[in-house]
Amino acid sequence: MSFLQAIYPASISRKTTFDLSHDIDVILRFPNRYKFIRSIASGVYRRQSLSYLSNSFLYYLKFIKGKINDPYDCYDWLFAKSPDWSRKTLFLMAGGETRFDNFYEIEHPKVSDIIGKAKKAGYDVGIHPSYNAAFKPDLFAQEKDRLERVTGHSIHRNRQHWLRFNWEITPYFYEKYRITEDASLGYRRRLGFRCGTGFPYHLYDFKREKAFKWVECPMVFMESSAIHEARREGVLLLDLMNSFLEDNAYNTHISFNFHNSNFDPTTTHGPVLKKFYFNRILQTPV
Repeated sequence: MSFLQAIYPASISRKTTFDLSHDIDVILRFPNRYKFIRSIASGVYRRQSLSYLSNSFLYYLKFIKGKINDPYDCYDWLFAKSPDWSRKTLFLMAGGETRFDNFYEIEHPKVSDIIGKAKKAGYDVGIHPSYNAAFKPDLFAQEKDRLERVTGHSIHRNRQHWLRFNWEITPYFYEKYRITEDASLGYRRRLGFRCGTGFPYHLYDFKREKAFKWVECPMVFMESSAIHEARREGVLLLDLMNSFLEDNAYNTHISFNFHNSNFDPTTTHGPVLKKFYFNRILQTPV
């Protein structure tokens, strides 16, 4: 017997609801020739497959000839126009001080173009704080202020980069800096309900013995987590993602998160994710 059945014995069968978000960690893979050479060198150092390296080189040749877009530039179709989602959010980075950050400048003209496309599709813009900003309130505030200047409006949604979260620090500066929704509590390397639920709820503040004013919107389905889980379990990525949705088709809420960079067609998972995204998210089968 499930917990729900124990406290509410009547049969419940409500279709699962969804919301959608995108974390933009890197806006372009080939912003210049130096970055391309560096990415190839990094691939050799990390012993990536020869097929990946050769695909990257061939793709780059087509890119510099103007035949195709940058592998990470999928913004023309990335933003879902469906009105059925309860929440759609574009999370952008606006700073950083570690090697995990500073992949782009928030003032870059491409960022303005991305924001425009997202807003046209009904998205709100949220902050994707840098690696250390989860533990440094002042850094968080600086990045949020910078993003607000670029977008021209207040930012109230948040997801920490790398899902970094310190229970002693992070939740307390959300209210100070007017964050009303956080979406940082999810698994990095598997799909599932880290919070025990997919529905938004108020976290409890044990120091003050009351609920926080802001709402936690648990992240249930991140495509990079699915990639890690499929590799670890030795199963097909597409099967894993589809079966998860089928197993949770009723009585919950699922927050999706996709990174533009993971649709990279030079990788083995990129085409698989694109197929899933068009079929399940955009609902325009390819």
